[in-house]
Amino acid sequence: MRKYEKWIKNNTHLLTNQLAIVVGGTGSIGKEIIDYLLYLKAKVIIAARNVDKAETLKKQLLLKYPDAKVYVEYLDLSDLESIDKFQLEIDKKYPKADIFINNAGVYHLPKSISKDGYEIHFATNTLGNFYLSKKILYDMKENAKMVFVSSLSANFFKINFEDVQQLHCNNKMKVYAVSKRFMIANTLSLSPDSLGLKLGMLVGMLFPLVAIFVFLKLHKIIKKRG
Repeated sequence: MRKYEKWIKNNTHLLTNQLAIVVGGTGSIGKEIIDYLLYLKAKVIIAARNVDKAETLKKQLLLKYPDAKVYVEYLDLSDLESIDKFQLEIDKKYPKADIFINNAGVYHLPKSISKDGYEIHFATNTLGNFYLSKKILYDMKENAKMVFVSSLSANFFKINFEDVQQLHCNNKMKVYAVSKRFMIANTLSLSPDSLGLKLGMLVGMLFPLVAIFVFLKLHKIIKKRG
């Protein structure tokens, strides 16, 4: 992030005392998101399936940002009961959040069925995402920002409504892509009109590959300006 610190300082504002929930914060993209949030003085809840990995990340971040407020909560997006428990913990332990970023997801896994009886990609990327996004709305401020990380691959495959979970599909990329395509539909459904949300809430979607091209362009601009 050091390459972009000057740009960040000039083009963003501090998030002092704002609370951010980051789902899927232990992967490469998630780590950068959390680093960025802490750099801007936000408080961060890391929601992770692997709590040990999240706690290790927390220790590393606190070495870099000694005064940061970082919390770890268990969450398995493929398990609806886990989502219920997570939402109850958030509601009980924390004030309403300012930022929600769902970066979690699974891809190219062997064929398997979730605890609730669904194909694992469908359970995590589609149902889990949909269920969590609806539950967590009650714990967000009226002017909160919600960001969902998807994939451009979702545009390359059509949904087979005869096999919505892709149980009979052997193309791992398609299984993943279709689950993310449903995620896009879910994000579009999170509009103030459809859910009675306050008009101040902002809902957006991030496609990492697009972001990479943008930052590469940004890097060239920064180098030219010195």
